[in-house]
Amino acid sequence: MANYAEKVAYWYFRLNGFFPLANYVLHAKNGRGSADTDLIAIRMPFATEKVGSSDAIDNNEFSDQGIVISKTCAIICEVKSGRKVSLSDIKSIKNTERLKDAVGRIGFVDQGCIDEIVGNIIEFGSWQDEGEKFYICTRLVCSDRTILTGLDGIVKISLDSMQNFISKRMSQNFKETDWYHFGDDYIQMVIKSNGRNTD
Repeated sequence: MANYAEKVAYWYFRLNGFFPLANYVLHAKNGRGSADTDLIAIRMPFATEKVGSSDAIDNNEFSDQGIVISKTCAIICEVKSGRKVSLSDIKSIKNTERLKDAVGRIGFVDQGCIDEIVGNIIEFGSWQDEGEKFYICTRLVCSDRTILTGLDGIVKISLDSMQNFISKRMSQNFKETDWYHFGDDYIQMVIKSNGRNTD
C-alpha cells in the first residue's frame, strides 16, 4: 500500500499529464531478489487535459529542471518521507542493475542499448535519444526539510511543492459532478480542504 508521500507523488504526476505506475516491481533474476521502483511516470508528447472548460497548465517545475516533456518522457522516482535520506535509500535511481531493469521495463529502446542509457542516467541524471523522440530521467521526491547525506548531484522534486500544486489544481473550476470521479482518499481530503462537499 502506498504511503502518504507516494500518494502525493502519484497524483502530482497524474495531474501533470503522466501515466503513473506505483510500486513498479522489478522481478528477481540472476540470483538477485525482487525489488520495486516507487514510481515510474510516463507521458506522451502531446498530452492535454481539460480542467473545467480550460486546458490544464503543467507545473513549470518540469521545464525549470530540464525535464523534456515535449518528448515521450519517463521519470523513474524514489519517494522518501523520512527526515534523512542517504545513498543506500535510493537504490532504484542510483543502482545500475535496478536502473537497467526499470529502463528495460519501460521499453522505449532495444534491450541492446540499455547499458549505454543507464550509464548516461547514472552520470548525468537523464538520457535522450539522438532522434529526439524519447527522454528518461531519475528524480528523488522528498520534503524540503529532508536531510540528504552523500547525495551530491541528485536532483529532487519537492514534496511540499507537489502538495501545493495539487491543492491549487483541485481548487480550479471543475464541474461539481467531476469530484465524484476522484475516489482516492488523499484527493478527497484535498478536495474537502478546499471547501468542496464530496459527500
